[in-house]
Amino acid sequence: MQQADLIFCMEKAHEEFLLDRYSQHTDKIWLLTDFAYDKPEDIEDPIALDGRAFEKSADKLYKACQAAAQRIKSDFHTQK
Repeated sequence: MQQADLIFCMEKAHEEFLLDRYSQHTDKIWLLTDFAYDKPEDIEDPIALDGRAFEKSADKLYKACQAAAQRIKSDFHTQK
């Protein structure tokens, strides 16, 4: 946790768990969609679901990661 700059969670429950457990790192812990889109929304873990649900979650995760990467890139260039 100390070495990470950002920690992303797919589900609000995971974010809340980490925030409770690692309160000294609240500035690093984000729900991925909140960081990427300023819209807190879970990306469901499809582990016990069918292939279509997996594809849907994978698509949401890919798009959110792309948006988060753009934000990181933008924020990094702004700070320089």
